[in-house]
Amino acid sequence: MNFLVSAGSFGLFCYLAGTADSWARAFLIAGIVGAFLGLVNFIPTSVGGAFSDGYALFNMNKEKNAGARRGCWSVFRVYALDTQGVRPRDIPAELFDWVDTSDINDIFVLATALNQYKYLLDRREMDKAEALMQALCDNQHSVFETQKRSCYCDLLFHELIGECRQEELARLFTKELRAYTEAARSDFCVQRIMYAYARLALMDAAKAKEYLDSFHKTCASSIWSGAAIAEHELIALVDSIAGERENAMG
Repeated sequence: MNFLVSAGSFGLFCYLAGTADSWARAFLIAGIVGAFLGLVNFIPTSVGGAFSDGYALFNMNKEKNAGARRGCWSVFRVYALDTQGVRPRDIPAELFDWVDTSDINDIFVLATALNQYKYLLDRREMDKAEALMQALCDNQHSVFETQKRSCYCDLLFHELIGECRQEELARLFTKELRAYTEAARSDFCVQRIMYAYARLALMDAAKAKEYLDSFHKTCASSIWSGAAIAEHELIALVDSIAGERENAMG
């Protein structure tokens, strides 16, 4: 696509060069940028567990990348099911039950493990889900730091709906994690977790409503319709837990 956009931009540059100088220069710049990005993406590189298209093209067939290859196929299959309205608990377990979480070293294996986590969470197998998420936090190697912060965000959710210990919440909700939740505030999973934090830890009704309103807007426009169904039920779970705690406090 980079090369196609670049070719189109160079064509428009040639067509407009004699009549619309400003537009011609804009398309020339777009063509150069597109060609550069296409070349960079075509060069086989693997950094931090992420592959360029060139690396995938020339190296994914190798035995050392068997897990990444299977994970890549699994991830896109789950994406397809999700957009068709299949919720996580109904996705065939064989798409992710093979994943080894003892040594997470590429982005596709990590994404497959995260799909397994969503499956367990949607089935309300909370202990298994939390154990898996803890393993992902402990065993990620050479993957993006942002993904690790996302995993700690999920651990925060388990603490909120579980024992909700203030010292543990403070340990998990670091300055870095706060920055992550702010940067990812358009993600309905993050909005659900922050709703739980406002409702169960802060007991701030106004803040909780702010996150809840954002959550509903995001879900309404999301293509991930299957995941959105599960997320709504997790919101209901938070409300149920909050109600029980409020009743216990009298």
